[in-house]
Amino acid sequence: MLSRIAENLFWMGRYVERMENTSRLLDVNYHAMLETTAVLEAQWEPLLEITHTQEGYAKHFQSVEAYPVALWLASHEGNPSSVLSSLTYARENARSLRDRISTEMWEALNSAYLDLRSRGTLLDEGSLHRFCNSSRDASHLFFGIAEATLPRDQGWYFLKAGRLLERADNVARLLATFYVTYRSGPNAALILTHHYWTGVLKSVSAFEAYLKEYQGALEAHNIAEFLILSESFPRSVAYSLGSLQSCLEHIAEDSPEVEQGVLRELGWLRAQLEYAQNVSEILEGKKITLKGVLESLGEVSASIKRTYFAARG
Repeated sequence: MLSRIAENLFWMGRYVERMENTSRLLDVNYHAMLETTAVLEAQWEPLLEITHTQEGYAKHFQSVEAYPVALWLASHEGNPSSVLSSLTYARENARSLRDRISTEMWEALNSAYLDLRSRGTLLDEGSLHRFCNSSRDASHLFFGIAEATLPRDQGWYFLKAGRLLERADNVARLLATFYVTYRSGPNAALILTHHYWTGVLKSVSAFEAYLKEYQGALEAHNIAEFLILSESFPRSVAYSLGSLQSCLEHIAEDSPEVEQGVLRELGWLRAQLEYAQNVSEILEGKKITLKGVLESLGEVSASIKRTYFAARG
């Protein structure tokens, strides 16, 4: 497969997953503010850290408040990581791959783009919820169509690899931001703590799965363990990395001439997570830190680029 095509498929998967992840963060925070006191206004700042857009935001807005953060993350033209920007980039990649993807995949992205673009940039509370739901559903529709229509060749595995890498990065970044913020901040009231960690779980659609697994109160340690190390929850870091390795192994089978350092890097990261005796060793930095996980994911991404997108024609 040509490196240009492989790269476009990989990034299309990342962009659609990023669109969904940002939509979830926005919608969960919106509902948290409806359900609790105004003290949760402070929870909008971590969203800028999770999406790594603090510097860009500061160039356009003077203070961190609910409305400008929502606008910035949903559709602001100056934010390349906004929901609308991610969808736009995914659509551009899809347009260049019309002969490589199914017509239904293209139509799903194009329809979502036209729909969200038509809603404008001014988002009141009700329209923000509908905006987030629509973008989330567009992601589900796109990947569902891909699952049903794409041949299981290299193109499929590059698309899936992009999605899984983006998902692992998002969950690790979200957990690092919220866990550190909670541990280092002042003691919160019980109701605030409950809403705080409910929001973390709902941001990755893990609330019901967590309750089924632990059948108890929301505890930061258990939530971190579930989102990092669970082998059964499909959005956990460990599960995503295992699935990513499977994708890269399938790609490697069709590319025996290519040096596979990326598999060694990914395997080392998985081994560090697997052999940590408990999640405390990760959270307290005894084995590997969450920051280290994020750095390793960046190295894996760079290695994929060097191996498949830069070295081949």
